[in-house]
Amino acid sequence: MTKTSARPSAPLTTAAHAADPPRPLLEVRDLRTWLGAEDPVRAVDGVSLRMARGEALGLVGESGSGKSILARSIMGLLPESAATSGQVLLDGVDVLGSAPARRAALWGRTVAMVFQDAGRALNPVVRIGRQMCEGMTRHLGISSADARRRAVELLGEVGVPEPAARLSSYPHELSGGQRQRVMIAMALAGEPDLLIADEPTTALDVTVQRQILDLLGRVRADRDMGLLLITHDLALVAGRTDRTAVMYAGRLVEIGPTPVVFAAPRHRYASALLESTPSLSTARGSTLRAIPGGLPDPRRATDGCRFAPRCEAAAPECVARPVPFAMADRADHRFACLRPVGPGTRGRVCPEGDGRGRDR
Repeated sequence: MTKTSARPSAPLTTAAHAADPPRPLLEVRDLRTWLGAEDPVRAVDGVSLRMARGEALGLVGESGSGKSILARSIMGLLPESAATSGQVLLDGVDVLGSAPARRAALWGRTVAMVFQDAGRALNPVVRIGRQMCEGMTRHLGISSADARRRAVELLGEVGVPEPAARLSSYPHELSGGQRQRVMIAMALAGEPDLLIADEPTTALDVTVQRQILDLLGRVRADRDMGLLLITHDLALVAGRTDRTAVMYAGRLVEIGPTPVVFAAPRHRYASALLESTPSLSTARGSTLRAIPGGLPDPRRATDGCRFAPRCEAAAPECVARPVPFAMADRADHRFACLRPVGPGTRGRVCPEGDGRGRDR
């Protein structure tokens, strides 16, 4: 099902204006998120990134890197004790600076989210039909009958068998893969411009994982929808995203086209992640490389490179001051590492870098 809502075309102006780049669908500017009322933790620390309309961006990193908190910060779904600074622009609208009613109007219509555990995200004592229809009648302003018809259509679109009958089911009566498909259908109900999928295949077997990821890719292509795919499994974003961003300890450390990041990572952490990921070559006897140590204590975060304690190439200069973003061999591939992997020992300082390893 394709998106039907019409958008006004941009007026024709001068050639200079015609050459201006299109406005990003999502733009995160210097976002910081603190969790906890006492002794707050910097869970997201100065992240900046952009997403174009229709683009698929993979966000990867170990559990605890701040990926899910970044997603919830974008959605405005943080606990009351959390604090944020910076900007999150959704189709030009500043989410963090908007009134609650304005933010609520964006949810479902401009941006929607698929959570990693459908078994916990769905209400176990409410039938599937009611959970789907209540959101549509509230956010879309349609009647209950129209919402029910649309729910059946959406469940069929995402591959749930006997969709009309499933409206009367409780979540526990569905398989894990079917529950995840229901979550995706609910997220697609408002025809969002951006879908955030946070570990959408957690606890699913390999076959169902592939089905869910194929489904997300097909829906994105059909609707020209942006997709932010969050995972700790690099294999899930390979071949399924246009670009990949790597997070570590609350910061963005590398971002670029997915084939380039996978073939020639520059940041030492991105390289170590790839070397610790199983592949066909490891099945033939190669040894996986484990990353020594663990994530740093976020309550004792430093301004320098936070991967330095685990990095075999770290030097005193790596922790002495913030690490600027550098440009690799192409302008759309950037990394924050003073001793990068690959050609040369240092990258060119990116003119858009700001000294804290953030992509602009």
